[in-house]
Amino acid sequence: MGDLALPTTVAELTPPYLTHVLKHAGHLAGGEIVGVEASIVGTGVGFVGQLARLELTYSGDPGALPATMVAKFPNDFPMARDIAQAYGFYRTEAECYRQAGHGELGVPTPDIYVSEVSDDDRDTLILMQDLSDGRMADQVAGASLADAQAVIDVGAQLHATWWQSPKLADLGWLRPLNNPAYKAGEQQFQDSLPMFTDLFGHLVAPGTLDVAERVGRQLARSYDWIVDNRPLTLAHVDFRLDNFFFDRPGVPVTVIDWQLSVQSIGVGDISYFIVQSMTAEMRHEHGEALLRRWYAAIVERGVSEYSYDDAWSDFRRSVLFQLAIPVVGASNLDPANERGRQLLECLLQRAFQAVADYDCAEMLLP
Repeated sequence: MGDLALPTTVAELTPPYLTHVLKHAGHLAGGEIVGVEASIVGTGVGFVGQLARLELTYSGDPGALPATMVAKFPNDFPMARDIAQAYGFYRTEAECYRQAGHGELGVPTPDIYVSEVSDDDRDTLILMQDLSDGRMADQVAGASLADAQAVIDVGAQLHATWWQSPKLADLGWLRPLNNPAYKAGEQQFQDSLPMFTDLFGHLVAPGTLDVAERVGRQLARSYDWIVDNRPLTLAHVDFRLDNFFFDRPGVPVTVIDWQLSVQSIGVGDISYFIVQSMTAEMRHEHGEALLRRWYAAIVERGVSEYSYDDAWSDFRRSVLFQLAIPVVGASNLDPANERGRQLLECLLQRAFQAVADYDCAEMLLP
């Protein structure tokens, strides 16, 4: 990015700034941006980033650049940026989108015009395709069966593409699940649980806070166990309804928000979606069929030596890991608005209820 800092507010996305960063990325050879109308979008959807839709006016030839695009840059809540920096969220997403730009990610993503991250991993700027020609669904309301099936299919496509692939070793930025930052989350979990219990303990299924306490004492060991004993793939990790656009022309599902991605078990994404993006009623009725749909699809794409019983055990084990997101997130992140708080409460209620429904305590390490 040369001597130009990455933005931290939407006000910094001025015509000269956008012209500079787009030229730096190889665009606007014969033109420049002379006007921009920016509006914040997606309020309450993300916790460590914010989005703005940019309506652009060009002078000269814009080339293939569109009249509108979306900018993603850091949340202005300091704790959120601290967490994003510690976990490498901004770098991971920037690199994922660079990989997508080479056509190698394996699933549909937005077109990317700029994908940058600062050397200290604290700031980022992604300029991407405006996906408003697609449809978003509401995670709080829960997925329809048709949308859930479409997501399961794209998940199988992603996971089979990278399943135990030698190419994973070439992605130096894609850390394994048991990387030091993720394992340090064990202490964050333990530190956050008392406050979480005070604020939200009345919302969770009976008996599950005791399970959460045990999870908090073995998260790091559990991550090691997964990496040492299970086939790894590229896992999205934040595989929830707010991160998909549906029914774009010729593209059933487009996947966004790759900040949390790691090398891990693919069924963790499927578990997260079924538990966190479906109502309890829909999960009870369709959850097993959706898991079997994913398993059949990865086998059809060539995955072997991984039984359905393995998938079911890993599904239940992954539900335990999901407790970390609401416990740490609800205790430390400012959800910014009422919709954000509704999303947090939805995440925690569904996660803790699934722990009870699937008797996930059986999957704890000795």
